Amino acid sequence: MSSPYLAMPIPISERISIRIGDKRRKIRINEMNVKRIGLLTSGGDSPGMNAAIRGVYKTCAAHDIECYGIRRGYQGLIENEIFKMEAMDVKQIIQLGGTILLSARSKDFFDYEGRKRAYQNLSEHDFDALVTIGGDGTFTGAMKFEKEFGVPTIGIPGTIDNDIFGTDNTIGYDTALNTVMEAVDKIRDTATSHQRLFFVEVMGRDAGFIALNSGIASGAIEILIPETKYNMEEFFSNIEKGAIKGKISNIVIVAEGEKNTNIYDLAELTKKRFPSYETRISILGHMQRGGSPTCADRVLASRLGVAAIDGLLEESFNRKDIEVVGINDLIDPDYMVYMLKYDSTHGRFKGEVSFDENHLIVNGRKIRVTNKKDPNELLWGELAVDIVMEATGLFLTKETAQGHINAGAKRVLMTDGPSSKDWRGGRAGMSNIIPSATGAAKAVALVIPELNGKITGMAFRVPTLDVSVVDLTVRLTKSTSYDEIKACIKKASENEMKGIVAYTEDDVVSSDMLGMRETCIFDAKAGIMLNPNFVKLVAWYDNEIGYSNKLLDLVEVWG
Repeated sequence: MSSPYLAMPIPISERISIRIGDKRRKIRINEMNVKRIGLLTSGGDSPGMNAAIRGVYKTCAAHDIECYGIRRGYQGLIENEIFKMEAMDVKQIIQLGGTILLSARSKDFFDYEGRKRAYQNLSEHDFDALVTIGGDGTFTGAMKFEKEFGVPTIGIPGTIDNDIFGTDNTIGYDTALNTVMEAVDKIRDTATSHQRLFFVEVMGRDAGFIALNSGIASGAIEILIPETKYNMEEFFSNIEKGAIKGKISNIVIVAEGEKNTNIYDLAELTKKRFPSYETRISILGHMQRGGSPTCADRVLASRLGVAAIDGLLEESFNRKDIEVVGINDLIDPDYMVYMLKYDSTHGRFKGEVSFDENHLIVNGRKIRVTNKKDPNELLWGELAVDIVMEATGLFLTKETAQGHINAGAKRVLMTDGPSSKDWRGGRAGMSNIIPSATGAAKAVALVIPELNGKITGMAFRVPTLDVSVVDLTVRLTKSTSYDEIKACIKKASENEMKGIVAYTEDDVVSSDMLGMRETCIFDAKAGIMLNPNFVKLVAWYDNEIGYSNKLLDLVEVWG
């Protein structure tokens, strides 16, 4: 069975097959799945890494997630240099260069046995996920580690080279640019005084971002980077043109990875071509990795630290034991891509989605797409399907749903389908408040028989894109106070009902509930109490994402 992974949020308008991965530990649906993470910095250090560490830790603390630091990167993970981080560890570090977690390049991590030891240590600490801060090598190692051992991993791009694919800026890049620019400005002072030509080497073994942008900012006459070949005659011509225009000093910025020649040979060739020129070489070296991070890097690192934990809490990481393997719908895959990619309510899909003739491809994972009307023809057995989520509303009896079992599925989870019984429901939703029937009260009575005959309800459709509100009016046999009721609900939301019930005392409105996954969010300020035995309670829920997640909770329990 493939590694457990939820490849996409569940669109409840479609019939979806789900395979349940092997469970390492029992997950209760009222618990947050991400409880403990490991955090490391690897490869070269860069200014702002400490700000990212601080952002990760503080976001973990806000979500009651334990954050463990791993010293010396992947090598420290192999050698079990792991400790639980406390608030004092990140106090007053945002302005510091370097990394408090230390960094190292690990040869052992290149070997499978080294990565296996790292995974064993990670498992012993019961980590739910790993956050890595570093450059291209760090990301490559993280991808391999995740693929081999199924460890959910988030990478935070921290490198002065700015060479991570898909990023505009990496942590430390802005600080390095400013370090180079300030150094070149000082070099120009002495170059002008002595009428010299300075060759300044900056970091950038495979990428010339530092050389290019610092060269532009400091007015260099030539900028040599690994990505571009240059002609020596053109280079000499530009130097000569500068002299003709009256330039008495010049700066040439050279990236250390410049492929044509090294900086010493370049200076020597220039000296031979212009014997009257005084040439000097300055290697800026590792000073570019140091120093207090700029405002831009501190803000970027803090935002990425927060986003890393938010990413781990996204559904694709929370549902570690669920993998979507098939979708059966009568629409074409290209239209599925469109519907998943764009949503007027919840925004654009945060991932990559594409299709081929027979698959929807989400974040690199293929999901088989079929368009059969008869469940008996779906061949779920070929996909080793554990549970089919029947969401068409057409096969809601044991007899009709049996087709999925005949096709190879082990179980069928039925959800409700569209209803055409209510004529008023067909009226314009954006210009009317529409009274509507609801089966919620009847469903509650079925689940809690003690409430049968004691509870009823109705609904109003209002012109909002998403989110519903429950207005529960209750007559109590036992006298109480509103504060006691609030305290009871708050306690439950933090304990046995965590993940199902949430509690807020903020001045919220419906749009604030978009994306909430709990069954209800109790609004403490919205309720009122007439007397000790008569109270009105108000709670919100996202009727799209919240409902979809409760289906997945059921899949986890059932699976």
